[in-house]
Amino acid sequence: MRALWLRTCMPRYAFLWLALLCCSHQAQSQGLEYGLGYVYGTPAAASLQLDDIKGQPRSLEEFKDKVIVVNFWATWCPPCVEELPTLSALQERFDKTQVAVLGVNLGETQETVQKFIDAFEPPITFNVLLAPTPQDIEGWEIKALPQSYILNRTGGVEYSALGPKDFDHPEIRKRIQALVDRAS
Repeated sequence: MRALWLRTCMPRYAFLWLALLCCSHQAQSQGLEYGLGYVYGTPAAASLQLDDIKGQPRSLEEFKDKVIVVNFWATWCPPCVEELPTLSALQERFDKTQVAVLGVNLGETQETVQKFIDAFEPPITFNVLLAPTPQDIEGWEIKALPQSYILNRTGGVEYSALGPKDFDHPEIRKRIQALVDRAS
């Protein structure tokens, strides 16, 4: 009986757990941080094949040979919303042929996300992808929102970040620049 519940009900409630974790983190958050966690062994990133906000299919493969920042977020998550301008600033600072910022929205409809983006100031300048169900991000270890991963040019996960970060902080930019400068 327990196994049946885990297979049928657990996926339905996964986003609820993420919401609770996000809200509990919000209570602890006192502004944006810049600390990143190094991922030992630089494992290969899980695949990611999602539609973008315009309904076009996108894949991590499309961004190969670039440093990729993958950020998981939601419109109802205040720490996520607080972090978005710094992701846009990061994308603006780097050449788009070298760095790609992908904002993966979790569990919301295209219409909801589009309305949010249209009204957001300053404008969001990075790629927004949609993951309406937990199965869409299978293989990514999402513990809470926001959560981010920084991938090197070969698709290995170099850094992870749990909670809101200031992606325009000089220390984060320095680490990303080092990945850009590193030969593939």
